[in-house]
Amino acid sequence: MFDFRKLSSSRALYQSNETIVSFWQERTFSYTFTCLIVIGVVPYILACRYAISSDHMQQAVVFTILYAVIILVALLRRIAYRFRFWAGILVFYILGVYSFSYLGASDTSWLYFLCFSILAVVFGKLRAGIISVLINALTVILLGKIQGIQPFDTGINDFNTTQVIFMTTFFFINTMITLSLGVLINVVETSGDEFKLLINSTSDLIWSVGSDLKINYVSPSVHSILGYGQKELIGCYIHDLVDEDQTDIFRAAIEKKEFSYETVLMHRDKTPVDVEISGSRAGRDIRSENFYQGIIKDISSKKSMEREQDRLNQELSHAGRYQAIGDLTGRVVHDLNSILSGIATYPEVLLMDTNLDETTRQGVVMIRNSGQKAADIVSDFLVISSGISADLQLLSMNQIVERFIQSAEFEDTLRSKFPNVVMDMTLDPELLLVNASYMHVEKALTGLLWFAHTQVGESGRITVSTSNVFIHKHNSEDHEIPPGEYTVLSVEDNGDPLDQNVIEHLFEPFFIKKVLGKSGTGLELCVVWNTVQDHQGYIHARSGNRGNRLAMYLPAVRMSLEESCLVVDEIKGDGEHILVVDEDRSQGKIACDILHGLGYKAWSAANGHDAVNLMKLKGADVVVFDLAPAAEDMTDPVAERQDRPGAVAAKRMETFRLIKRMYPGQKIITTVTGELNQK
Repeated sequence: MFDFRKLSSSRALYQSNETIVSFWQERTFSYTFTCLIVIGVVPYILACRYAISSDHMQQAVVFTILYAVIILVALLRRIAYRFRFWAGILVFYILGVYSFSYLGASDTSWLYFLCFSILAVVFGKLRAGIISVLINALTVILLGKIQGIQPFDTGINDFNTTQVIFMTTFFFINTMITLSLGVLINVVETSGDEFKLLINSTSDLIWSVGSDLKINYVSPSVHSILGYGQKELIGCYIHDLVDEDQTDIFRAAIEKKEFSYETVLMHRDKTPVDVEISGSRAGRDIRSENFYQGIIKDISSKKSMEREQDRLNQELSHAGRYQAIGDLTGRVVHDLNSILSGIATYPEVLLMDTNLDETTRQGVVMIRNSGQKAADIVSDFLVISSGISADLQLLSMNQIVERFIQSAEFEDTLRSKFPNVVMDMTLDPELLLVNASYMHVEKALTGLLWFAHTQVGESGRITVSTSNVFIHKHNSEDHEIPPGEYTVLSVEDNGDPLDQNVIEHLFEPFFIKKVLGKSGTGLELCVVWNTVQDHQGYIHARSGNRGNRLAMYLPAVRMSLEESCLVVDEIKGDGEHILVVDEDRSQGKIACDILHGLGYKAWSAANGHDAVNLMKLKGADVVVFDLAPAAEDMTDPVAERQDRPGAVAAKRMETFRLIKRMYPGQKIITTVTGELNQK
């Protein structure tokens, strides 16, 4: 039995070269003539039986040919539609001619001719309808003349008059019905073309499903969003495309009059697509069942932007933590460093005394080691807070690595504590240079190596490598790094892999100490992150079954490096006079002792008044000023105590300017630390 529901759920789709009307004309034509095959079989058998019994075999042949034509045009859909269309409707025309010829101008004849015109305009639009009306008119006039009907002469007899009136009325009705249907179909076609243009031009996926969740329609944009073709999805069920949870969510959503929610659908290539599904109940279909329609909007770009925003917010939060540390250290680190300098540095001066007894020497060594540990923490704080205020210079990462590996610091801090760890170096001989601060890069290298050693433990393998990398726009691994040329310093270990959650917090202050339980200051990787940020670089952490890899990307510079090396003998003095101005007397004494060891004659002054007096009494070849602000704002008491002769400026900067005025050619070295450096 023919199922009319196929008219509303056909798997065939509009082609780009056909209108909505032509699409449905062709399909309705096929369904109509398929129905004629079924409905017409009884009249065909009865007509043939009557013709054979009446010895009118030619009528049986005509009926058989016409019935065969109906079968052919209904079933042979590979034949072009225009040939099938004209062949099909000509069946009614031939029946009309045959009926008119044998039965005269009967009601049956007019009915066949009327069906011929109506089917012509319905399945062929207005042009075919007008042609059919003209064919009907010429045929009826010709057949009427053959049978003695004179359409233009109404005075012959009453029969002729009646037939002419009937023919005129038929042509009027035939023309009006055909033209009305033709205009209506043209309006529908125009509206359909506008709808099709809207459907094809929208980037959103328009859908329609039945109450059984069977897909009745999807727009062409389904290919750009999900990778499927329309024919692949129309007729399928929702649960064939998504998992059970997604189906349940959709089923619950359509229970509402209107709904909208965000979810993830799988692309045909198995990649996830972020979408927003919205819709409403549209009404009832021809089966009196609810159906639903709506749109699916691809929000992948929106979600990607949200994820990027979350990432930036997270980085901003991290940067805020680092900035807070910087602000804190900027206020206290100068004074703290002054206190620790005496503890960490002066024991070295005491240990130079060869007459020191062994017990005292051991105590001094313990003080030195404790002070050095505290100084290391302060040093990390200084690196974080100071930034790369020092002059940048062209550096080779290879040289930094080689010098550090051969340094006493590496031996003392890492090699002696992890003697069984194997160190490999893979350095690119054609490595590009970087414009960087040597101290900061070396500090970062120290942090990377320290972390790798703590990961492998007592034994393991660590590989330090350098390379040149050009980041393309769509590099999958380094997607967060802007395109450009970089010099990469990476430290790889074969220790236990890290969880992704750990990697996300790896560079936060004290995370590795408090959460991971690692030794050290807890600021080693924080220093790495801060150094990379200050150099407009990037840090990339990766962990897998083979271990961990931390890579530092710094912008590369295509310039040559002029080799230079510092010889210690070049900085030794020959009795030159140096005046050290530092409010911290212990710091001044340490500086003078070091300068004495290098062959200079040095004096220290704790304020501007003493500095000026020493300049007057002894003079100086070089004056070294520490311009950092003190807690008491480095106020010179001379400005407030009038009992001292020769009052000078109240602050160090004023003392600096005063000495320059008193001794225009005086050489002065200024040092800055702490908050003044930030300002």
